[in-house]
Amino acid sequence: MSELPNAPLQRIFKKAGEAKISGDAKTTYAEAVEEYALELAKKSIAEANSNKRKTVKPEDIKSVI
Repeated sequence: MSELPNAPLQRIFKKAGEAKISGDAKTTYAEAVEEYALELAKKSIAEANSNKRKTVKPEDIKSVI
């Protein structure tokens, strides 16, 4: 089960032009977003570590996107 709440996911789809999304699609979308976010976090941490820092900065995240 996803840790992301449904309301923000619904807003993202609405901004993209689609106002309705099924419950199963929300779950699948939330899982995909969480998987992407986890990978982004891991890469950002690695980037900060390669720059000899323990703190992730915006430039670390931007450099791995």
